Amino acid sequence: MLLVLSFLVLVFAPTVVAGWYLWTRAADQYASNVGFSVRREEAASPLDFLSGGIPGISGS
Repeated sequence: MLLVLSFLVLVFAPTVVAGWYLWTRAADQYASNVGFSVRREEAASPLDFLSGGIPGISGS
């Protein structure tokens, strides 16, 4: 019985208190945002292909 009581007091109770504090009271200090931007397009446009942007494909 003493072993179970020791476990509850020394392990279980501090874990429950720490969990309660972290989930309800603590402020989010380490929040991050992720994003990206495209500066310019490197690939050829499909319209370039239709207007003869790639010479030599038709053999002329």
